[in-house]
Amino acid sequence: MNMPFKAFQDSMMKRGFQVDTTATATGSLALFNPAAEYTVTVTYHKDSIDAIQENYAYSTNDSTAALFQPTRDSLQQILGGQPFMPKRGDDHKVCRFETKKGCVSVILENTNTPTFNVLYETATVTK
Repeated sequence: MNMPFKAFQDSMMKRGFQVDTTATATGSLALFNPAAEYTVTVTYHKDSIDAIQENYAYSTNDSTAALFQPTRDSLQQILGGQPFMPKRGDDHKVCRFETKKGCVSVILENTNTPTFNVLYETATVTK
């Protein structure tokens, strides 16, 4: 998150990601990699990154549900402490880790279209 926006974009392009021009707007950049299981959306102001969201697309609810707990556990170990979990249902779960530099949210929504997202926000965005 401390990386300048242009450096982040260049780094992702070197990893095989491409700009999704249909989902990109002023202050926002959408990146995809045909070989990856996710897309990345970055919001920015000037050359500072405000938020990064990883959007995972799977065909079944079981696939996304299997990602939620290991991701939550991994972030809990890395960031320390228990996350705030405003939603705890089987088909819709949200856990939010707040740090001094911002927060990380893990979001599971299993409806007709299963989705799993990880959102990284800077402290300035979350205030």
